Amino acid sequence: MDTILYNALLALEDGLKPGSLRFSGGRVVEVDTLGASSAPSARTASRCRLIDAEGMIAAPGLIDLHCHGGSGYDVNDEDPGSVAAVAEFHRAHGVTAMMPSIAVDARAVMERSLDRIRAAVIDSDYSGGSSEILGAHLEGPFISERYRGCQDIDNIRPMDSAAIAFLESWAGSLARVTLAPELPGALEAIPRLREAGMTVSIGHSEADAKTCRLAADRGATLVTHLYNAMSSVRKDGPYRVPGVLEAALTDDRLFAEIIADGIHVPAELVSLALRCKGPKRLLVCSDANRGAGLPDSSVIEVCGSRARVSNGVAVLEDGTGLAGSVTTLDGMVRYMASSLGLPVHEALLAASAVPAMAAGVADRKGHLRSGYDADIILLDSKLAVRRVWCRGVERSKEHSTHDTR
Repeated sequence: MDTILYNALLALEDGLKPGSLRFSGGRVVEVDTLGASSAPSARTASRCRLIDAEGMIAAPGLIDLHCHGGSGYDVNDEDPGSVAAVAEFHRAHGVTAMMPSIAVDARAVMERSLDRIRAAVIDSDYSGGSSEILGAHLEGPFISERYRGCQDIDNIRPMDSAAIAFLESWAGSLARVTLAPELPGALEAIPRLREAGMTVSIGHSEADAKTCRLAADRGATLVTHLYNAMSSVRKDGPYRVPGVLEAALTDDRLFAEIIADGIHVPAELVSLALRCKGPKRLLVCSDANRGAGLPDSSVIEVCGSRARVSNGVAVLEDGTGLAGSVTTLDGMVRYMASSLGLPVHEALLAASAVPAMAAGVADRKGHLRSGYDADIILLDSKLAVRRVWCRGVERSKEHSTHDTR
C-alpha cells in the first residue's frame, strides 16, 4: 500500500515548499507541490495510508560520512553489536545512511571492524527500517604523525605496496579512505583506490597546496574535517606556502567536510568555508565518538586515550586537545540554521544532498525526488527530528531524546 505524507513543508533544493509525498516499495513515487498539502480525497484515502505531517518539515534523511560512535559504543569496539548500535543511535537523530568510521588502531582491530561493516553492507535488506551502511570509512592509518590529532601514533603506517594491497582486498565494503598525500607512495595509491571504488579523502595531513592539487589530479575528491588536523599557510623564508586548508577552500574539485558543532570550528570559519565552497561543496559530518548521547562529565575512551564529555564536546583528560565530537548531525543542522543564519533548506542540503554527492549515491539519496529511496525525516519548528523513515519503513517508536542543543 502506498503511503502519503501530506500537510508538510518539503525541504527541496531551492527552498521549503508546502506539499505532499507519496512513497511505496521503499521509493518515493511522487512529490506534489501543486496544492496537495491538504488532506487527500476520500477516494485516495481509501487506497493509501495517510500521515498528517502537521505542518512539519519533511526532509531527505541525513547522511553521515564520518561517524565513530554514539550512546557509549564505538565502531572499533570488541562488542560484535557495536556497528549496529552506533547506526541505530544516529538513526533516531535522522541519519538514514552512514559510513561507520574506523580510527587508527592495531591491524587486527581495524580488520575486525572492517569485517563487521562488510557483513552489514552485504547482509542487510533494510526491510526493518535500518539506516543504510554505505561502507566503511578508514580514517588512517596512512596519516601524518604531526597532524594525527588524538589518533594512536604507534599504529600509524606507511603507504607501501602491502598497504595498497590490504586496502584493495576490502573493495566493495571499504567506501572511503582518509590519507595524507605527502606520504611516500600516497599519490601513486590514489588512482588504484579510486579504481577499487573508494572515495579518497585528504586529511590528517601536513601537505602543501601543490601536493593536494596533485592528489585531486589523481582522484582525491574530499577533505576530512576542514580546519582540524591539517596544515595551513606557513612561511618558507620570505614566501608563504598554502597548505591543505587553502587547497580545500579553493579547489572546486574537492568537497570539504566540516564539524559544525560550534566548538571544533568557530562560526566565522564555518561562514568562510561556506563562502568559498558554496552550498554544493560543503558538507557536515558528526565525527561523533561514543560520548554522543552521554551526559556531561561522562569519561570515555577515544583512540586509546581517556576523555571527558564537557559542554558538547569530548576533551582529552590532560586538556591538551579535543577528542572528537559528541554532537549528532541533526544538531549541526540546527547550529547552521540558528547560529549562522543559513536558510533551513541549505543547512539540510549540507547534511543530505552534498554528502550524497561526495559518496557517489546522489542518484538515489539526498533529495525528495520520484524514484529516490524513501529516506525521509520530519522535523519540528526547532528542527528536532520527530519521525524517521528508512526506505519507507518507520519504526513503531523512535527513541530519540530530541535534544535541541
